[in-house]
Amino acid sequence: MDEYMNFCKVPIELRNRVRDYYEVRFKGKMFNETDILNELNPLLREKIVNFNCRALIKSVEFLATADPEFVAELISQLQFEVYLPGDEIITEGEKGTHVSSFYFFLFLIGDLRCTSSAKGPFK
Repeated sequence: MDEYMNFCKVPIELRNRVRDYYEVRFKGKMFNETDILNELNPLLREKIVNFNCRALIKSVEFLATADPEFVAELISQLQFEVYLPGDEIITEGEKGTHVSSFYFFLFLIGDLRCTSSAKGPFK
């Protein structure tokens, strides 16, 4: 990564954010989870993904009591992302990447700041 950033002459502040991202995302361990999961058969892959999502399931009341098949299908569609302090994740008025975009945010560490000018029941 350092070689790439040197080649592209990435500014020091941005280099530090990239390094911070990798440290937070991988906690010092580098591996490609997608490749690992793709090597497993579908049954093992589902068990691993369900295990990895157990904190999310326990922390969201309607998921904790939902039908297990629904939860398994929902989990199979989730994508893990890491954001750094100061990252703007979603901006009001922007459209999602898909018409049916739906987001769960699970914060293990950090704070969330939400602002909205929306009116009505879905603020």
